[in-house]
Amino acid sequence: MPPLALLVLRESRLRSFCYDAASRSASFGPFCTSLSYMPSPQTMTSDAPVELARFAGFDEAANGVLDYLQAKLGFGLWMVTRTSGDDWVILDARADKYDVSPRDVFRWTDSFCSRMVTGDAPRVAPRSAEIPAYRDAPIGQQMSIGAYIGVPLELRDGRLFGTMCGVDPEPKDDAINAELPLIELLGRLLATIAQIELDAQEEQRVSTIREHESADVAGLVDHRAWISLVEAEEQRSEALASPASIIVVNPEYARRGPAVGAPREVLAQAVAAVVRGNLPRSVAVALLDGSVGLLLPETDAAKATLTIGTLENALRDDGIVAKFSSASRTSSQALRLAAERAFASAAS
Repeated sequence: MPPLALLVLRESRLRSFCYDAASRSASFGPFCTSLSYMPSPQTMTSDAPVELARFAGFDEAANGVLDYLQAKLGFGLWMVTRTSGDDWVILDARADKYDVSPRDVFRWTDSFCSRMVTGDAPRVAPRSAEIPAYRDAPIGQQMSIGAYIGVPLELRDGRLFGTMCGVDPEPKDDAINAELPLIELLGRLLATIAQIELDAQEEQRVSTIREHESADVAGLVDHRAWISLVEAEEQRSEALASPASIIVVNPEYARRGPAVGAPREVLAQAVAAVVRGNLPRSVAVALLDGSVGLLLPETDAAKATLTIGTLENALRDDGIVAKFSSASRTSSQALRLAAERAFASAAS
């Protein structure tokens, strides 16, 4: 077993916390047998096998990690966060000295964590005022921060999911630097659980789209299925504060090919076929009264713009001209409202 893992196992407070919290947890699949709460201090001294309670998912794992870190290190605020476009969403928090709650939203570029992620400032700052990047961060004008410690939560492909961090209004002793390896380990574990949860959502999403696909046109869904899929995606997005976007494609005309001079509905089918061939199966493609609707999960406004560029090129290669509009789910705009905005823009 790696030395760092042994360090976690030897933390008596973690064992005690996990033993007390065991009654709150439930199964999260085979993987979670390796991410279980620790047994009680009494059973750790015995050679007898012990039964380990398991995390039910990311939210419960984050809850347990923050409880432990607050008890161990005593910072005034611990948070697990999600980055989504310009938003920095608080997924869970332990706040003794700050008015911060889960689902609060801050501007990502204002945060200490944004500077930590880019490497402009260290992961541990016992006296954050001594670090120019932290001293100048706008969030420091909103709350008093004397010390900071944080790590990125990175997904399998290197994308940033969010951060885990702690702040306190008072500066800390340099001894806090020694806690970074443990915090990095816990951060990697949380990122792994987040990836597993996102993978499970992806499988569910693809399965649901297949169930709703039209028998008449392969790979596409109709209006009723579209509404159902948008509602389901909103629920998934809410769970992990995930981004999602709607793109509407309004076909205008075809310069060449069989769709030249065809009715709008036929032209829309030609557009949908090109779009479907250039997007992953997790994207729902719908024929909607002569327009084509796209539901893109885990996609913020910037990524949606890039997707539009790709689709414009693909349609141009097929001799089709179309108008695009888009809108994205944000902390203040539900996915359903984003869809309404995108279709209203397309109609104008």
